[in-house]
Amino acid sequence: MLAMAGLPMAFAAALYGLQTQVTLLPKESVLILPAAGLAGNAATQVSRLLGGRPVVGVEYASGVDRVAAHYKLPLEQVIPISSIEQSRSMSSGMMQYDVVFSSGWVNQTTAPGAWRYLAPIGRFIDCGRKNVLTRTILDTIPIHRGASYLAFDILDLKEHRPKILEDLMKTIAQLYNNRQILPLSPRTGKSTRCVQTGTYSCGYGPSGKAF
Repeated sequence: MLAMAGLPMAFAAALYGLQTQVTLLPKESVLILPAAGLAGNAATQVSRLLGGRPVVGVEYASGVDRVAAHYKLPLEQVIPISSIEQSRSMSSGMMQYDVVFSSGWVNQTTAPGAWRYLAPIGRFIDCGRKNVLTRTILDTIPIHRGASYLAFDILDLKEHRPKILEDLMKTIAQLYNNRQILPLSPRTGKSTRCVQTGTYSCGYGPSGKAF
């Protein structure tokens, strides 16, 4: 039961974002931004489960080896935040990722930058409660390149689309029982109080930082 404690909301965010909202295709790349929290941990597993290629962002270069070992990823699929900007194509100036996965706890400089330089027809997942309607927050330039900005909050699903959340929970339990997803790292912290208290965010709090 303890192993299951961190699974439901984090994997619900990852599955809803990558499978339902984005419809991730095999071999598509997913950049998971640094400090995306428990949902970022889950998105790494879900990306691979769906046949995608997760690329995990970390806050410091010193964490690359540890995170690569933890997720059994090649070193080139774990990049420090300082290298995310350098991952832009020399010819187009765009980042060559099909999907970017972010949350409310991602640095407010990192997230807008990743959105602004998202590749044409790219998809940006932003989970967690935010005011995305303020014009000064959402840069519209990527939209003209066909990019999609997909923001959602699992609490809104619970309130307005409970059947979707119910189905997600059944899927998560089945995947866990089949050992297709693994318990989240204990260091990712507090995950069980979100729905009950109404304080849920995909990234949780500072103690919930994953990377």
